[in-house]
Amino acid sequence: EALLCQHPQIDQAVVLPNKAHGREVLVAYVVVTASADRELAAPAQSLVADLRHHASQALPAYMVPTQFVELEHLPLTSNGKVDRAALPSPEIAENIQTQVLPQTDKEEILLDIWQQILGSQAIGTQDNFFELGGDSISAMQIVSKAQQQGLSLTPAQLFEHQTIAAQATVATQSAISLSPTPAVGEAPLAPIQWDFFNQELPTPHHYNQSIMVVVRPEISVKHLQTALQLLTEHHDAFRLRFKEESDQSPPWQQYYGPAVEVPLDVTEITDKPHLNKTIAKLQSSLNIITGPIFSATLLHLQTGGSRLFLAAHHLIVDGVSWRILLTDLLTAYSQLEAQQIPILPQKTTAFGHWSHHLQGRSFKSELAYWSKVCTSVSPLPVDKLNGCNTVAQQREISISLDAHHTTLLSSLKHPVDVLLVTALAQTLSQWSRNKTLVFDMEDHGRHSWSEDIDLSRTVGWFTALFPVRLSLPLGSLDEQVSHVQDTIAQVPNHGMGYGALRAGQAPDPTLNSPAQISFNYLGRLTIDEAQGLIQGLAPESVTAMRHPDTPCRYPMEMVAFVQPNKARREELKLSWRYGQQCYHSNTLEQLSQRYLANLRSLIAHCHSSSNSHQPIAPSFTAARVDSKQLSQLMNKLAAKGRT
Repeated sequence: EALLCQHPQIDQAVVLPNKAHGREVLVAYVVVTASADRELAAPAQSLVADLRHHASQALPAYMVPTQFVELEHLPLTSNGKVDRAALPSPEIAENIQTQVLPQTDKEEILLDIWQQILGSQAIGTQDNFFELGGDSISAMQIVSKAQQQGLSLTPAQLFEHQTIAAQATVATQSAISLSPTPAVGEAPLAPIQWDFFNQELPTPHHYNQSIMVVVRPEISVKHLQTALQLLTEHHDAFRLRFKEESDQSPPWQQYYGPAVEVPLDVTEITDKPHLNKTIAKLQSSLNIITGPIFSATLLHLQTGGSRLFLAAHHLIVDGVSWRILLTDLLTAYSQLEAQQIPILPQKTTAFGHWSHHLQGRSFKSELAYWSKVCTSVSPLPVDKLNGCNTVAQQREISISLDAHHTTLLSSLKHPVDVLLVTALAQTLSQWSRNKTLVFDMEDHGRHSWSEDIDLSRTVGWFTALFPVRLSLPLGSLDEQVSHVQDTIAQVPNHGMGYGALRAGQAPDPTLNSPAQISFNYLGRLTIDEAQGLIQGLAPESVTAMRHPDTPCRYPMEMVAFVQPNKARREELKLSWRYGQQCYHSNTLEQLSQRYLANLRSLIAHCHSSSNSHQPIAPSFTAARVDSKQLSQLMNKLAAKGRT
């Protein structure tokens, strides 16, 4: 408030938090100085931009007001103090301008897309994508929707140009490698697919990704069946099939088969055991050689309500794919319900085309890097030796970070995954006493090295799985966070090269990851409940996604994601999966609680550092210079009087 009052055009200011837009934002109520000639003063939009710039020079991003409301005077109590309770609601007050409004058709289109993907109307054309909670997955969703509106953007452009105004200047109608006709022929295995077959699982057909959603009771089975069929015809991944040929290298081959019909089964469910038994049967019904490789079932619960259960073999989908598929399903169903011809947005680059493209790249220059990362480390402790670690023996502990701390976490300058990994490294180091840790990490993998490839609407399994080696410094929390950020940022090509190197040559033991734990941050998992067909994720658990006899790759796995709670406030969910033949449940209970405590401490520290205006150590990864080296260089320059 004091900072805003230092602006020459502001006489008084009050700043309050507001939750009217589905997330906590700061609203600034300002009284423009009476001496200012409003005829000569800056226009409303320019004044807001100027105020926001003025505040951002001295405040961290989360403390810069999102909304500005002009008042003739501030309401006062009987003793002359500002009556904050009497301040008008931002929705009914006369705004100076909540956001900088779009000036061109491109900005109009992009603003609408940002509001949909980021879940807020409180967005202007000068707002920063990352400060609004954007990440790499939401970036791909924006690129996809922009493509549907005739605007061509790449994720790289979105990361470089972080405001709507800047993106509008680079959005074009340039041609990309779309796939208007069905993909045919053989498709090279992606590195993650090669890795799947390399494990030689005893039951490779039963390794799925599934989702169950609540659908409205009056759903039209006919429209749903038609929409599902259109979905499977539109996305080539549903035609992928696999064959094993021992004389080939690799022995498993991938190819596009003919179009298939996907029947919609309708089942009445009597109780929870019946539901679990039905889901288990559906999960075990897929076959990667002959098909089906995807199934859809409408479940009517005797207790009331309906569920749509969708299952696909993991070889053809990933987490991003489900976002694409659900959006297309909603689009097609809505069009059918409105008695329109269902038309889905144009397809993007085929999965097989991308895997050919990836196969043509050389990652040999990364070999030394990955060999060093994979050097053996001291093992993590285990409670039981020689335990059989299979899916049947796997258990899970789920905990949540409260909504307040989740909001703070997303508002900090550091990427969310950096802080999550830092807390994980702290927890594992405290528990194991190991100075060096190696864990496997997942990336969405939707990267290309050509502007002619667009994967924003492509369904497939793109995931990059790679090891990360960390040796946390014994210094301050700032040094630890910076070390983790540097380490992750310097992973070459988002980890794609690791899988490609393993898949593209004879077995190399120097590339075997010694990791005993995996980490995967999925970002925000939300469904637009404003849509008519789907009313949200089902509260019932989805089970039996893998065969009970499937070996678990790691004794421990950690999965994190952000999801609305019952009060519709976003919370960070943390799932710890472990083999009960390797660990006692109390060991994981203690680890998960220690992790939560470490994460809260990190958030509090970073929040406090932001309040005290302590600068965040920059990362010059392109020059392969980390924060410690940079600090040493700056100290030397300062000693010589050159800074």
